[in-house]
Amino acid sequence: PQINTLISSGPDGIAADTDHILVTDIYLEQPHGSVEYHEAGHCMLTMTYTGFDGEIEAIVNFPYAYVMSTAGGQDFDYAFSWTMGRGTGILTPDYASVDWMITENFRDGNEMGKNWPRQEFQYQPRGYAKYADICNLFGCEVLHDFFYQEHLDVE
Repeated sequence: PQINTLISSGPDGIAADTDHILVTDIYLEQPHGSVEYHEAGHCMLTMTYTGFDGEIEAIVNFPYAYVMSTAGGQDFDYAFSWTMGRGTGILTPDYASVDWMITENFRDGNEMGKNWPRQEFQYQPRGYAKYADICNLFGCEVLHDFFYQEHLDVE
């Protein structure tokens, strides 16, 4: 558990919250469970991610789909549908991509809105569907390797 949870070790071993939700319920299929992964995504990606301006509040939701499909054994599209806590199975990467493409800015060839009131990808699956496409086309290991290299480059 990376968010707001102190972990220390000493002669008696690791002192941590063994009842933390990320330890006891990897699937987090309760209301607002994906918030834990969103916040953990900030720890994993924010410090090194050199991506597109304004995208950080979108990409931090993607690790949930990655973890659930690789470690959790879920179908990738189903895991993606849970990234924002909706879990309907309907909001697949393809659906999120269509949602991206039907926006007025995309149709007109303009930059997507990053700020209120025209925020078009932050906190929205359409803002990180492109990473799902990369996983589906080339395998999630490609993204894993990319972000690993990002961390090495920052160090």
